[in-house]
Amino acid sequence: MMIPKVIAKIKEFLASVNKESGNTENRFNLMQLDSQLLFKPGEEVDLRLKEPGRELIYKAGLQRRDGEILAFLFDHAVLFTKSMHKKHHHESLRVYRRVSLLPVLNDWG
Repeated sequence: MMIPKVIAKIKEFLASVNKESGNTENRFNLMQLDSQLLFKPGEEVDLRLKEPGRELIYKAGLQRRDGEILAFLFDHAVLFTKSMHKKHHHESLRVYRRVSLLPVLNDWG
C-alpha cells in the first residue's frame, strides 16, 4: 500500500518545516535582542548575534533586591541584563555585568 509511504513523507516534511520555523524564530529573537542591548561606555562587545548558527540556549529571570536580572546563555557567551524603560513598545536591556565569552568547540582547533 502507498498510504504508509505517503504518511511517512508527510511526517518527514512537517518535521523539516518545524525545524526551519524554529531556526527562523531563533534568528528573529536574536536580532531583536541585539537591537535592545545597551552597554556601558567602553564595555561594548559585538556579540555577533546576527551570525548564522548563533543560538540562544537558555533565558531566565533572576530576582535581586534591586529588581529582576535577565540572564541569557548563548552558544558562545553568557549575558546578564536589566530591563530599562519601554519606549514605543521597544524595551531596552542594559548590560548588567561584563559579557562572559565562552570557548566555542569550533574555536578549539
